[in-house]
Amino acid sequence: ARGFWVTVAGDGLPYCGPPWRIDGGGWSLRRAAPRLGEDTDAVLGEWAGYGGDRIAALRAEGVVA
Repeated sequence: ARGFWVTVAGDGLPYCGPPWRIDGGGWSLRRAAPRLGEDTDAVLGEWAGYGGDRIAALRAEGVVA
């Protein structure tokens, strides 16, 4: 009744709502939490500097999802 639980379009899972309420603005839920492995390529490629072949090898070995 107080709107504590919110959902993201296309996700359907409940997430905790805003930690505060301010009339006319404030908090919003922009996107759903990433799924397992959803950001793996970006993290390994951009942050760790691994190439596509190395990421594919790690995935084939079962090291990453």
